[in-house]
Amino acid sequence: MASERCGRTIGLLLLLVGGLHVLSVGGRVARAQELDQPGESAGATEPADPPLDGFWPTERLTEYALHRWCGQVTDQYQLDAEQAAQLEQMMFRRWPRWMKDNRSQLQPLFNEFMENRLAPQPPSAEQVSDWAGRALRMFDSGRRELDAAQADFRQWLSPTQKMRFDADVTKVNVGMELFEQKLRTWQEGRYVRDELWEQPYWERRREREAAADAEQRPAADAAQAESTPARPDAESEVVPLDKWESYVVTFVRKYSLDAEQTTSAWTIMGDLRARADRYRDRHSAEYARIEDKLAESDTEAREPLVARREALDEPLARLFEELKTRLERLLTEAQRRAVEGAPQATAEPAASNS
Repeated sequence: MASERCGRTIGLLLLLVGGLHVLSVGGRVARAQELDQPGESAGATEPADPPLDGFWPTERLTEYALHRWCGQVTDQYQLDAEQAAQLEQMMFRRWPRWMKDNRSQLQPLFNEFMENRLAPQPPSAEQVSDWAGRALRMFDSGRRELDAAQADFRQWLSPTQKMRFDADVTKVNVGMELFEQKLRTWQEGRYVRDELWEQPYWERRREREAAADAEQRPAADAAQAESTPARPDAESEVVPLDKWESYVVTFVRKYSLDAEQTTSAWTIMGDLRARADRYRDRHSAEYARIEDKLAESDTEAREPLVARREALDEPLARLFEELKTRLERLLTEAQRRAVEGAPQATAEPAASNS
């Protein structure tokens, strides 16, 4: 699934730049066509701009890709020889100029996209927001150029070809609008970890194994709870740390989270659980003193001890509420509607433990 997401996103990014594969060869061929001197293009070259770091297609790669693309369109719409020639001339005239003018923005965008996918850790929401803002500026420019190119191409088509082309343009526009919406979502900081980042396989495997282990824990927890007498000092209502995993398991099952959402859910739980564990460790001595005194105190003396433990538990309760809130943000509207009216996923409150 991650590979499919990668393919779809890269495809949309390539659609954004609208002719990445025609860059290098475009300047040479376009100049030759404008001068109507085909032979001159082989020997005459313009001074090269200083190269930028990262990926940018070679002249040979772009030339091969351009001819394949033109051949594909020619076959798709059954263009005649004159229409095919007009298409190729338009492609070489329009896109190379736009690509050259915008290379300083396009090349870093594409390379940052690939770097983010392969990085050891996912990019932050701030990094994604910055990237999306710059991508949106290029998207707007590229879409204007694409609209103009579509208008040029359409005027050469027969009525039957126009009908098919208009239907295809509608599909492309839907895809462009969805991609623009996603960029704006990222720019606003609403970004899910795996949307841009490709998690290493071995980490995904470990998370799957942890999830499988967690699925088996609720039954064991229930059996242990039945065999353990209720403690008279169980007034604290903070959800124990060892119940957080069972809460996530219940949440994933209840809302039928997909693989991407499930991975995000476990990542959120792991982050918050680590913070909770550090808090417990820092206050372990105080927790131990309270528990010891509760075991020795009579009913009247227990009340201030219970109050102190509840105050000590408040940061843990807030972290658990944050867990619930962040899990809710993973849901789609369809998933919410599917379980509307059903009780929320809960973990039984009990005495806090480490």
